[in-house]
Amino acid sequence: NEGTDNRENTFLLHLSNFELNKLQTQVKDFVYIIQTDQKYHNALADITNQSLIALIIEPVESCRNNKTSVIAIATATNVYIFDILYLDKVYPDFGRILEAKYPRKVVHNSHKIVDHLQHRQNVNLSGIFDTFVAYCLVSDDKTHRSLEETIQDTLNMPLTYFETEETRTNPFTPYKRPLMNAWLSLIAKKALLQLKLAEYILHKRMLKNFYHHCEQISNTYVDK
Repeated sequence: NEGTDNRENTFLLHLSNFELNKLQTQVKDFVYIIQTDQKYHNALADITNQSLIALIIEPVESCRNNKTSVIAIATATNVYIFDILYLDKVYPDFGRILEAKYPRKVVHNSHKIVDHLQHRQNVNLSGIFDTFVAYCLVSDDKTHRSLEETIQDTLNMPLTYFETEETRTNPFTPYKRPLMNAWLSLIAKKALLQLKLAEYILHKRMLKNFYHHCEQISNTYVDK
């Protein structure tokens, strides 16, 4: 479809072909978890070994007033979507990961997620990297922006990248099961791009001068 092709071409401006293909594969191969089986335990083992993960909760706009439907975690190689309605709650082994300082959790508008987890799941989120706070620091613009808008502003991506024909015609119903695969894929995409957003802001903006100085120092002897 032509609209999809245009969105992909826009994204190519910011990711290499390798990165784009990897992201598309990760979105397609997300792991959907509905019970505490081996798939669940393998996911927690993988997440524990990361230094940085992205965390998405749906829905979370109304903080504690939203019942937890799904929690998505993106790592460098995988996306895990935990269906909390099927699982019933965030179990202690998962909760301990969320409460640990590491891996760092990339979130957007952390106050909403912290409030939700504390009051809905009795989990005190720690090790937070808030992409909205990071965006405000590097842009000096404190205007409220959603995750999608922040990705659009920072990575120059169209908001239409976050929708498909299916999601346009079928609104998200977080407490209806089964969840549409198109919506699960969209949640996986948001989690992955949230991780990319954090990496971009951190390495291309926040640490830009640091890397420049490192490069200068590294060539001190070579240039003599």
